[in-house]
Amino acid sequence: TQDSDLNLRLNRAGWPTWRSDVSHVHQVKRRSVKAWIKFGHRYGFWRMQHVKRERSRINPAEFAPLLGFLITGLLAATKVWFWPIPIVAYVAALLLAGTIESMRGRKTTLLIGVPVMLFILHTTFTIGLVDGMGRGPRDIAPISSEQSGEEE
Repeated sequence: TQDSDLNLRLNRAGWPTWRSDVSHVHQVKRRSVKAWIKFGHRYGFWRMQHVKRERSRINPAEFAPLLGFLITGLLAATKVWFWPIPIVAYVAALLLAGTIESMRGRKTTLLIGVPVMLFILHTTFTIGLVDGMGRGPRDIAPISSEQSGEEE
């Protein structure tokens, strides 16, 4: 999100940005479930801050877990017989992802670990998005139209 925001501001100021196959990205692995939970929330929160600033960067897929939760809750509240179907479909998708990763990595622990961690990521990311809707970053001053290259 920070890179995307920086690229947008550079482009608006007339500076081109390029990607090169020479550069490499190294992402630190999360070593605990607590670190994974904090990562999911933090990423969702900052993603929402970026989307609030730059509406063109909205990715509808990022709202799928929230939408699924709301639809399932609405179906359950109206007591229709098929309300569990979205839950079953979601669990099936998580198990499929776990199965694929388990076969690819040749580790049976991924069969359970991947679905559990994806569920945690989807949940904490969504909580972070909602948290980011309600509040903003405290220590970052908004970019003025002059700084962002926009006309007033």
